[in-house]
Amino acid sequence: MLGDVAIAVHPTDSRYSSLIGKRAHHPFLKRTIQIVADETVDPAFGTGAVKVTPAHDVNDHGIAVRHGLEIIDILDDRGNIVCPETEFHGMKRFDVRSLIETRLKEKNLFRGKKAHTMSLPVCSRSGDVIEPRIKEQWFLRCDSMAERAVKVRRAFSQCLSTPACSLEGC
Repeated sequence: MLGDVAIAVHPTDSRYSSLIGKRAHHPFLKRTIQIVADETVDPAFGTGAVKVTPAHDVNDHGIAVRHGLEIIDILDDRGNIVCPETEFHGMKRFDVRSLIETRLKEKNLFRGKKAHTMSLPVCSRSGDVIEPRIKEQWFLRCDSMAERAVKVRRAFSQCLSTPACSLEGC
């Protein structure tokens, strides 16, 4: 919720048509978030309005790109919240989830929750929930590196089979 930048509704959903293009107050931050119309929102699911957290959800990222929304990363590499303007800063993400529900109830903003089936990626080694994050990626061109490694290995093998060869000459 701390990385939310918008609320998305389906463009033909009459319940929200008057709100499209307006802004809503974020309950924990001193900013407003945009209400956007997006075809990917299922008006029959839940309230028909979804919060958009583009740095931590693949589908939300697509909505953000289509609507030119800001992308705010609120997690550090250890899964702690990075949101200095809140009481949640530095806390573990799972602790914050329950605390946010508590704080919403205290503000009389909590409207309930319902269980629903979803795909939750889990790490095969640690069992931790995998949080989608936008990270800079880099890649190596391995073909030329492998070619050089093969040449060195062949030269080294030839050197070892020659009795007078020293490793310095390989």
